[in-house]
Amino acid sequence: MTIIPGFLKNSRLFGTLEYYLYPRKNNSWGGGGPFNGQNFRQEIFKELLQQFKFQQIVETGSFRGISTEFMQSVSGLPVTSVEYNPRFFGFSSAKFARNPMVRLNQGDSRPFLQHHLNSDKVKTTWTFIYLDAHWHEDLPLKEELEIIHSSNVPAVIMIDDFEVPDDPSYSYDNYGEGRALNVLYLRGTPFSQRPWFFPSLAGHSETGAKRGTIVMATSERLMEGLRKCKTLREWNSSKS
Repeated sequence: MTIIPGFLKNSRLFGTLEYYLYPRKNNSWGGGGPFNGQNFRQEIFKELLQQFKFQQIVETGSFRGISTEFMQSVSGLPVTSVEYNPRFFGFSSAKFARNPMVRLNQGDSRPFLQHHLNSDKVKTTWTFIYLDAHWHEDLPLKEELEIIHSSNVPAVIMIDDFEVPDDPSYSYDNYGEGRALNVLYLRGTPFSQRPWFFPSLAGHSETGAKRGTIVMATSERLMEGLRKCKTLREWNSSKS
């Protein structure tokens, strides 16, 4: 058995080699497919594409690029994504080396969003934002939401691994006191008093990893569009 030093295993080089040597890892997370292998989550995304004329997709937490690839191929839109872990960045970089529609960045999601969303080219660009950079010790979600809000970019936001408050069939991330991804976590954020939207399908009928999600928007006009989506149901923040 070969023992790989930790510094090498977590390197970009190892991730690149991993992509070519272990192709099955291309589809290895959450039931084997995009959005954790969740078919209904994929339908939510497709309906959002029909409802809104997005011009770009922004993602935090590329991982192995499974959802990245799905979002780009289904939408035909450019995807800009960031991955903190060098190993997963190496894997995804190899995967999209010949796809000019996917632009990958390596680093912290907060300066990435700050730089990307505040560029002059993006200020008025209708954007779908997928937030999934919250699996390590540092939890950047609140700051990500602050940056999105302050940028004034017209955006629909989907957060992965979020609790569906009235449906325990959906699982979610909980990193300890005050660090569970649920409606209480949103208190104090610019989105605390805005309408939230959750999957209209009961969790027990979902496929794959059955991870919860929440969808929000940065403007009233976009919120009205979310209200028209059959795959979503509105949750009044006053319930929390």
